[in-house]
Amino acid sequence: MIGKSIYIIREKVYSMAVCEDEAQVITLLGAILAVGIILIAGFSSQVATVGGLVPVERSSSLLVDFFNVKNAFAAAFNASVDDIGSNSNVMNGFEQAKDWVSKLVKCQGRFFDAEIKQMYDIDVYRGVRCVSVSIVLSDGDTTICKDMLITLSSD
Repeated sequence: MIGKSIYIIREKVYSMAVCEDEAQVITLLGAILAVGIILIAGFSSQVATVGGLVPVERSSSLLVDFFNVKNAFAAAFNASVDDIGSNSNVMNGFEQAKDWVSKLVKCQGRFFDAEIKQMYDIDVYRGVRCVSVSIVLSDGDTTICKDMLITLSSD
């Protein structure tokens, strides 16, 4: 009888231990699931911003950048024109320089645009031509517009 009661007590203790282990496993799975959901939410928020353009905060004013962009555009325009005697070559060179500068300032969160107002032949024999261009630079809050003359030379 005593042996049988000890067996019954052991069985109850064993069954209680199994129940506690099951509760711990369920709690552990719940914690793992919660951590997994938090990690997935974090990863998805990071992936959602991939490819987004965030303008860089700059301490310099737009005017300083405008002078740099103006000079870079004039140099790129002069370098990209092969034959200044042909209007189509001048237009192609203008579009190439405009696209290049637009991509360059877009990385800084700025907008650039330019258009040709007029073309002048200064010295046909030496291959010198002057182009009147209107350029615009904006950062969303401030916009600077200016007309400028760019001298194209064949050398």
